[in-house]
Amino acid sequence: MGNLDDQNAYLLTLISSVEKQTTRVKKEGVKTKAKSKSRKYTINGLLVCKEVFKSTFSISNGRLGRLLKN
Repeated sequence: MGNLDDQNAYLLTLISSVEKQTTRVKKEGVKTKAKSKSRKYTINGLLVCKEVFKSTFSISNGRLGRLLKN
């Protein structure tokens, strides 16, 4: 594929952000950041885990994080 911007645009079409479905009860006195969204990764219409998605496109966790931050 062409330049980095084209690659990023394509990868973003394969990732969707959805509201989380469940909430875990926190332990008393433990501070945690509440997650409000989950991500779904698809390849050819098939739902895959984050690790398979990264491996398929040979991208690092850092690049994926920067891509999703924008």
